[in-house]
Amino acid sequence: MGKLSALTCGMVCFAVLSGTAIAQTTQSSEECRTNRELPDLALQPPRVMTNFGPGYAKSSRGAQGVPTIERTATGRLWAAWYAGKSKRGVESSSSYVVLATSGDDGKNWSEKLVVAARKFVHTYDPCLWIDPQQRLWLFWAQSAGVQDGRMGVWAIMTEKADTKSPTWSKPRRIANGVMLNIPTVLKNGDWLLPVGLWRDNTNVPNVKFDAEELAPYTVDMLIHDL
Repeated sequence: MGKLSALTCGMVCFAVLSGTAIAQTTQSSEECRTNRELPDLALQPPRVMTNFGPGYAKSSRGAQGVPTIERTATGRLWAAWYAGKSKRGVESSSSYVVLATSGDDGKNWSEKLVVAARKFVHTYDPCLWIDPQQRLWLFWAQSAGVQDGRMGVWAIMTEKADTKSPTWSKPRRIANGVMLNIPTVLKNGDWLLPVGLWRDNTNVPNVKFDAEELAPYTVDMLIHDL
């Protein structure tokens, strides 16, 4: 049971209890248990589509933003951003991430894939990074609705970033929060992945520490004097 599902059930029960026909419309304990067992869609892997239809075409997009770019050792460019259908703003529960590449220093671009989560899940804030092994990582965030208070950092990776249409790994969820920048590689080879936990009033950055290249993390707090 995800917290979102439990909260949703609580909201529904409260709304019903505030009505006039309480005895007839109040959900039973069994019904609430059933609702709480519904899947938490923001925790489900998104679709990574290399063949995407007209619903994700350039002509169907409204606002777009938060671009990121990387360059491989041979000069191939990769860029990502997120988009939606609304022209008023890109923050939407139907937004998705677009990944494009260029082999001629940016003169021509080809959109290679779209990352789109389940319905009503916000897919946003992509970040590209080439690691010390020259693998290309695409990170992004997922949230139920525009902001569910938990968010989550996801990633896919390819070992063939110099090719136009590489094979990508399956999506994996790394941690709660939103990624703020590319990982930092320490002298001993450890990786530090900065994530924002905006609901926490800690006044310190949260860092995901990894000695095994994006294995399970422990959370370290970087203390400062602000």
